[in-house]
Amino acid sequence: MQRLSDGALSLMGATTVKNHFIADGKPLQANKSWGQLKRNQQEWILRIAHDQYDLFMEKHGKVPVEGKKQLIEEIYAIIQDREIWIPFGEVYRVLSTRIALWNRRHETLRQSAGATVIPRNEENDSASR
Repeated sequence: MQRLSDGALSLMGATTVKNHFIADGKPLQANKSWGQLKRNQQEWILRIAHDQYDLFMEKHGKVPVEGKKQLIEEIYAIIQDREIWIPFGEVYRVLSTRIALWNRRHETLRQSAGATVIPRNEENDSASR
């Protein structure tokens, strides 16, 4: 990757910016954050991430710590194929919290599905009152 020179930026009509580099002939911002993505890009990434998460869960049952990084790397490859630029660290930060949330929800659903429901007995209700 190549840093943009002041001359290259001025030819593009931009001001001098130190956090850009050229990749595949395009100037990219090295420190881009999740909030700087367009809303439809954020929604697309989260939708793809959730689809990949569901596939991973069907295959493995639970996402272990090592599996989380592997899952996020697969999602990041899909993001790059779509030519959306965002640093891996930013994707990792956002998706690791989402995956943790999805894991907790999945665990809660699994526990509630496996829990036995004790039927209410009217005699016990009236005796405890």
